[in-house]
Amino acid sequence: MRARMSQVLTVAVVLAVLLAQGVAAQAPVYYDGTYVAVSDATSYGYLMAIVVVKDGKVSEVRLTEMDGFGNPKPSTYPWDPYHEALKVLPERFIAANSWDVDGIAQATGTSTSAKTAVKRALEKAARVEGGKYFDGTFFGRSAADDHGYGTALVTIKDDTIVAVTLNEVQADGTWKDFATYPWEPTVVGKTQLEEAFVAANGVEVDLITGSTSSSTKWIAAVTNALKSAER
Repeated sequence: MRARMSQVLTVAVVLAVLLAQGVAAQAPVYYDGTYVAVSDATSYGYLMAIVVVKDGKVSEVRLTEMDGFGNPKPSTYPWDPYHEALKVLPERFIAANSWDVDGIAQATGTSTSAKTAVKRALEKAARVEGGKYFDGTFFGRSAADDHGYGTALVTIKDDTIVAVTLNEVQADGTWKDFATYPWEPTVVGKTQLEEAFVAANGVEVDLITGSTSSSTKWIAAVTNALKSAER
């Protein structure tokens, strides 16, 4: 009887050890630090997540959603579920020690963007192997001068730039209307540069003759979009 009980206990201990090892093998390993990542961007904006890992666990998450101009949405943004998402989702990420949590009803866009940004931040924290960039579409903007600033939406697949959309914000904070803009070098050059960035798979492109200011802004905007895409 004692021998049989001893065998049962031994089997139970072995199973417990194997189970613990299996759980440990599946659990992600996060390295301590502060990690910043963004969601995919559209013409309506994107979301940025700052994730702090301490003692191997998510200890803090800060979410900021940007509008299409690259500015943080104001505290007066008129949609209660949006504000609920920014408050509740960080708590859920921390409790789960993961990006894979339930979203907020009626704030599905913000929830999806937050989960994507936190997932990318945690991949950085786990040092997941991959290419230089995340796949997706990323926003970048240049510094502003007296005439405004340039913006770029850069789509990346397998470390290759597959599409670029350029735009400009004028000094009054409105989008430049290229359909009516009277300076042809900038209008034509915009399309040429969009194609050039794709062909170069980077920012080593020629400036637009007669529109060096816009060219310089767009190069800076694409550069910053690529920085946001980095793993």
